[in-house]
Amino acid sequence: MKTRIGLTDFLTLVEEEAFDRFEILDYIEEVTNNHQPYRLKALLHEVDIHICVRRDELESEYWDKIVEALKQCSLQGKEPPYQVLSLPGDEPKKILDKDRLLNGAISMALYPLYQLKQEIVSILKNSLPNVTPKQGQALQELQTQQILSQQDLTPSSNGDFGFYYHLTENGKKVYPIVKELYSKVKLKKEYAIMLVVLNELGYLMNKHFTNKEQLTNALRTTFGNIIGSRQNLFNYVERYSDAPGPAEREEIKRHKQRLLDAISNASQ
Repeated sequence: MKTRIGLTDFLTLVEEEAFDRFEILDYIEEVTNNHQPYRLKALLHEVDIHICVRRDELESEYWDKIVEALKQCSLQGKEPPYQVLSLPGDEPKKILDKDRLLNGAISMALYPLYQLKQEIVSILKNSLPNVTPKQGQALQELQTQQILSQQDLTPSSNGDFGFYYHLTENGKKVYPIVKELYSKVKLKKEYAIMLVVLNELGYLMNKHFTNKEQLTNALRTTFGNIIGSRQNLFNYVERYSDAPGPAEREEIKRHKQRLLDAISNASQ
C-alpha cells in the first residue's frame, strides 16, 4: 500500500484478505499518526460501524438460509437462538440471533475485520500509560469524549466519523435501524425530530444538545447534506424539545412509535 487508500476501501479489502498483517499494521500507524490514542479509539469505532453495516448486509444476503434454518428449527421442535435487547422504559426483548442460527457463518465471513479490531485494541493498550484500573477507566472515558471533540478528526484526515459515536451503548445497538429509517426522509425537520426522539429514549449521549457543530457534522457525514444548516437543524430541535405544541408532540409520538415498531419487528 504505497499510496494510502480511503478507510472504506481499506476495510473492504481487509475483509477480502487482500493485505498481509504487516501492511495492515503500516496502515494503522499511518492513519493514527503513529498510534495516537484518541485516533486509535476513533479508528476502532469506525471499524465497529463497518462491521455493524456489513453484518446487516450479510443478514440480507443470507436471508434464504435464515428462513430455511428457522423452518428446520420448527420441524425439529427446537427454539431458535435469541439475544436480549434492553430498551429504555420497556421490558427486555428477545431478538433472533441470526449468526448463531447459521452456526456462526456471519462472524466467520467477518473474521478478518474482527482480527483487525484485535490489532487496534492491542496497539491501543500499549499506547496508554501505566495506570491503575480505576485511572484506566477514567482515562478511557476521557478518550471517548476526545473522539467527539477533536477538531482534526475530519474526512480528509482520518476517515468519515459519523453519527454512531453520538449514541449510547443501547443506541449503537439500534444504529442500523435508525440509519435505515432516516436515510429515506425528505424533510429537514425530521432529523431534528429524530434527535429529540433518540434523546427521549435514552439513545443519545449528548442529552443537552451541546457541541452543535460536532453533532451537525456527524449527521451530515451519515445522512448527507439533506439535514440542512446547523442553525436550521437546531431551530427545529428547540421547537420540538422546548415546550412543543400539540402538533409537534403528535409528530414526535409518530416518529417514536415508528422507531419502536422497527426495533420490535427486527426482534421477530
